[in-house]
Amino acid sequence: MTLYQCCQLGPVGIRLSLRIRHSSWRATICALSPIRPIALIAALASVSAAQQPSTTTGTVLVANQQSASATIIDVATKAATTIDVGAGPHETVISPDGKWGVVTIYGVGGAPGNKLAIIDLSTKTVMRTVDLGTYTRPHAASFVPGSSSRLFVTSETTQNVVLVDIAAGRPLAAVPTQHPGSHMLGITADGKHLYTANISWGGISEIDPQSWPSCAICTPRRSLRA
Repeated sequence: MTLYQCCQLGPVGIRLSLRIRHSSWRATICALSPIRPIALIAALASVSAAQQPSTTTGTVLVANQQSASATIIDVATKAATTIDVGAGPHETVISPDGKWGVVTIYGVGGAPGNKLAIIDLSTKTVMRTVDLGTYTRPHAASFVPGSSSRLFVTSETTQNVVLVDIAAGRPLAAVPTQHPGSHMLGITADGKHLYTANISWGGISEIDPQSWPSCAICTPRRSLRA
């Protein structure tokens, strides 16, 4: 089993993304916890040393690729609820206010997906499915800083980053990365810089999110290759 972990620290807490790969299955986990970094480090050290029960609270959203489902876990109670979301879910993200979970429906085999499953985390149900149209193979997603209704998502096959309004249920704009295999993305806390990891090309694209969707012809700010 192989683990891949990414942790983003912010003023209100920690956003943790954990990918788990096994010979027969794989899963992606996104968690949003209100606990602050120093408090989390202290809590982990305490638990590790004394094996005391954790008082951490929060929600974990897991994409179950092989079963076309997602699992919602309450960290405090360890209660888990699994719901159907569509074929080939790959990545998850939780809105800054903790109300919404988003699962990218990447698709399977020769059937590319083009949807986002929007989950109401209070009722643990799929509130709506956003159709991305021609922007197929959606993969990584991240909310616009300060917003719980707008997010960016990569469209791997079309080499685009798409701005989506999940409240309106539609894509608003797209910027081409200009390179194949646009897989993962990350955005700075101030919302001024967005980066995509372009696997097939072996480099990254930097995009100015603040120019959307007003730019007539949106292009990457620059591209970097190792």
